[in-house]
Amino acid sequence: MLAPPILPESEPSFPGQPLAGSVDGAESQLSDLFAQIEAETTRPDPDIKTLHRILHLLARYLGGLEPVRKPSDRIMAPHGHAQESLAEHFRVAAAMQLQNGTTVAEIAAELGTNTGFLDRACRDAYGKRAIEVMNELRLEQAMEMLRNSNLGAARIAQKMGYTSFAHFTRIFVSATGSSPETYRDQSR
Repeated sequence: MLAPPILPESEPSFPGQPLAGSVDGAESQLSDLFAQIEAETTRPDPDIKTLHRILHLLARYLGGLEPVRKPSDRIMAPHGHAQESLAEHFRVAAAMQLQNGTTVAEIAAELGTNTGFLDRACRDAYGKRAIEVMNELRLEQAMEMLRNSNLGAARIAQKMGYTSFAHFTRIFVSATGSSPETYRDQSR
């Protein structure tokens, strides 16, 4: 722990709360930084500029750590089946909450993680960022509603959280090659 008065007010800043991360073989670099900090702070008259330079390096290093996954990042599937990944759990949560206007950040918080880590998990699992996964789910649900309900396309767009019917139509045509109305007619 570092005393707040010796921390520089520069970018990048130090984390505001305790941090756990994986150093992946760079332990000696981190140890060297801590040794330099200790040497500088135990001198009778520490050089503040040198200390701030070292602390700046430490802040940059800490900001790049890969977060340690918590047990809550993996969910046990029922009946002892293989564990469900964070990305899969996000996909299920997002699909259930699409019509509530829930954001990726809110779902990440519910899962005990942050959007950066969630993006990495989604990229690893699906080759897409979390927001792209969510948008794909939104379009899939809209397509399902067009096939199986009598709601108008404009109402479906509104219900699924698209900013406007025109926006929904652009996204839909880009993804399927047809308008929502044409898709509905062809799928029935």
